[in-house]
Parts: sequence; structure tokens; C-alpha cells
Amino acid sequence: MRSIFKALAPLSVALILLSATPAFSSSSSCLASLAKLLNQDCTTGAVQANPSGHFVYFEVGPLSSFEVFDAENGNFVQTGQTGVGIHTGNVFGLFGFYKVHIHITLASSYAYINNT
Repeated sequence: MRSIFKALAPLSVALILLSATPAFSSSSSCLASLAKLLNQDCTTGAVQANPSGHFVYFEVGPLSSFEVFDAENGNFVQTGQTGVGIHTGNVFGLFGFYKVHIHITLASSYAYINNT
């Protein structure tokens, strides 16, 4: 009987570890560069708002204007411009799927969104 418990011990540890991982973790990113003349804009993929905190976190690289928007209806939930630094933020009160769009003015930049 003891050998059965020893054999099942690694399986029970694996199940505990798997159940501790977040079920709705999601992220997306994109890169825009003037070196790619046709790619001065970029839009991340859609990320579901955190199901318990109802937010998304976003990060936008330097020298760009940005919009965080609802992927279903296109409504902006936050807009802005970055200077030479990086802009980060959380948008709360969200329930659907969201994307970040950037348009760059100089050099290159990126956008990142997640729900953790």
C-alpha cells in the first residue's frame, strides 16, 4: 500500500502546482519602426481583462502616441503620448478584450499589454 502512495506523490504535487497557475493570464506585444517604412503603426493582439480585478496593464515605448481600446467596439479607454521615456499604466473597470495601438514619430517603439 505504501508503494502506491509513493508512486502517486509526484502526481499530486504536479496537480497542486498546475492548479496554482492563473487561468486567464494573457499578454501581447508589437513593434513599430521607421526602418520598416510600411510599419510605423502597430496594434497588439486582444487580451482579456483580468477576470477578478477587471483591469489591463499596458506599456508603451518612447516617442509614440497610443490608444488602449476595446477590441469589440473600438472605444478608447485610455489615450496619450510618450516623450523620450516609457509610459506604463493600469486601466480598471474593464470586462472585455482590449488592445493597444501605437503610432510612432521617430525611431522605433513598442506596445505591450497583459492582464496580470
